[in-house]
Parts: sequence; structure tokens; C-alpha cells
Amino acid sequence: MIEFYNISGDFDFMLKIISSSMDDFHDFFVNRLSEIDGIGQTKSIFVMNTIKESQQIL
Repeated sequence: MIEFYNISGDFDFMLKIISSSMDDFHDFFVNRLSEIDGIGQTKSIFVMNTIKESQQIL
């Protein structure tokens, strides 16, 4: 995990995770994240392609 945010909306937290494969992500999800008490619901979103990545606002 490289970033962890407290967010508003349908979910309370967002984690940014980088993994080398879907198998590694699955291992993290099943063996670590799902074992944490108090997690009621999760949703995974995968980045397929980066359009722009910058620290500038415009």
C-alpha cells in the first residue's frame, strides 16, 4: 500500500495499492485486507492506462 485516504461518499477510506500482478493483489486482498476487523464492504477499481500524471494543477 502506498497511499491511504479518509474520503467522503459511499465509502470511508481509499487505499492506493501497486502490485506486480493480479495474483499479488488477490493475495493482499484475501490474506491481509479482508482479515481486518470492521471492514464491512470493499470495492476494487483498476487503472488500465494513465492519461496524465503530474503535480501541477493545470
